[in-house]
Amino acid sequence: MQESEAADEKLYDLSLTGEGISVTQKISQVIAYRVVAVLMGGASASAVGSHAGRAATVASTGGAALPTTIGQSLREYMDSVGAKRNPEKILAIAKYLTDNENRNVNRGEVKAEFRGAAEPVPGNYLRDFRWAVQVGWLAEDRQSRGYYYVTSAGDDALRDKFSSEIRKRTKIGMGGRRRRRRRTGSTTSTVHEQNPE
Repeated sequence: MQESEAADEKLYDLSLTGEGISVTQKISQVIAYRVVAVLMGGASASAVGSHAGRAATVASTGGAALPTTIGQSLREYMDSVGAKRNPEKILAIAKYLTDNENRNVNRGEVKAEFRGAAEPVPGNYLRDFRWAVQVGWLAEDRQSRGYYYVTSAGDDALRDKFSSEIRKRTKIGMGGRRRRRRRTGSTTSTVHEQNPE
């Protein structure tokens, strides 16, 4: 966002108080419209439920706010959270889509967004997507098979910008390189398979 655009952006005061929650914050016009839409019944409670519960927990504990994707391009968002490894990029794309569309996403939708972010599609996309699920960043919606949401652990990883501790803790691999022998005629060659980037 250009400096002049940021200065011209309208800000609104949001205040929410109740049992265990006390939040007073300035919000952008886009978010203000979303809040009004939810209050007026324009968005379903289930669409915002997972984010609302997490946001309430963060507010009541005084934790850092979740990173917002509203008003950013996908490329800007991926850069802002420091997504480097393929599963991190998958998580960032899933978060971007769920925040901007208030719904869960499927693997194909996430894969399709790599091009829009000027990123190459991972060579082994399904493996990398499964990795994001296996480390607990994404989970399948039990009500809608094939659709995924970003978990609290995924939100934490994004908020912490994939810190070295998170990267160490979520490293899933095969102990470095795995050797697989391929037989071609009378010779045998060794193929090295890398861990996901």
